[in-house]
Amino acid sequence: MKKTFPKFAALGLTFALAIPGTAAFAETPSTSNDNVIQQENPVEIQQENRSIEVFDKDGNLVKAYSKEEIDALQNQLAKAKEVQTLGITYSFGYTQFNDNVWIGGGKKFYRPKSVILDPAKYIKNLAVRVYDDSSQYIGEVSAKGFNSEINIPISHLTPSGNYKIKLQNRDIYDVAFHSGHVWE
Repeated sequence: MKKTFPKFAALGLTFALAIPGTAAFAETPSTSNDNVIQQENPVEIQQENRSIEVFDKDGNLVKAYSKEEIDALQNQLAKAKEVQTLGITYSFGYTQFNDNVWIGGGKKFYRPKSVILDPAKYIKNLAVRVYDDSSQYIGEVSAKGFNSEINIPISHLTPSGNYKIKLQNRDIYDVAFHSGHVWE
């Protein structure tokens, strides 16, 4: 009995300390709005952070699209879906990569105007890099903050001739696309 008494005493002390802690669950929640945190819609935040910028081969900014111009590009995309394949020169299916990938394995496109990508997840930072017929780097279009289909114009970089197009991931996480298209 003497050996079990300290065990029962310790057990009783444990219950005594634990019971007041569980009483907190019976408290009435406060109806005060002092601690209300306003949470913004993540889609709205992502749309505000969208950007498309065109850079030449030396890294100089050639054009930065305004939010209105980006919206106009997306509207063009919606209208183009009505016409569907008119102007599409190359299409690809699901693609996932970490660093970079050539569209069409390095296929040459004659004066490509636009690359349309349908991301499988949020794109934080991606570059569409353009190379001439001899694989000389011409420039790139940087696209940031997209989670839905995007129309990326590259015509500023492709005035005449044949070009190859490389997608380059600028994030630490893989990027994935349901599909993509090159438009002439």
